[in-house]
Amino acid sequence: MAEPQGQNPSVASQQDSNRFESHRHNILRSVLETPGVLDPSLRHAIFVRAAAPAINDSDPDCSEGLPTLLCAFVDKVLQHAYKVTDGDIERLRDAGYNEDAIFETIVCAAAGAGLFRLDRGLNAMKRDA
Repeated sequence: MAEPQGQNPSVASQQDSNRFESHRHNILRSVLETPGVLDPSLRHAIFVRAAAPAINDSDPDCSEGLPTLLCAFVDKVLQHAYKVTDGDIERLRDAGYNEDAIFETIVCAAAGAGLFRLDRGLNAMKRDA
């Protein structure tokens, strides 16, 4: 995207950051606060795990309060989504998670990872300005 003529790059990156704030708020509200199958605290824990990948590398035991099976699934979705199999889904079902709970898990993980990456990109634009 071409930079507007006569505009300071740091001002442009600040405008980009502000432009995304309402979208970020809407995503967070929709994913974490609206009614769902999973308890909001569990959705929040999934989101936090996905939004902090550097912490996950040093904390493979999932101290966010996620059950071990769910934590392993979230990590697999984040790191190797193409390796998720029917067997992974069956193990979650066998543990008592229904299709809606599994879907919510994936959405929370995707939202956390996506917003983390957005923040990293916007911060990189600020540093380069």
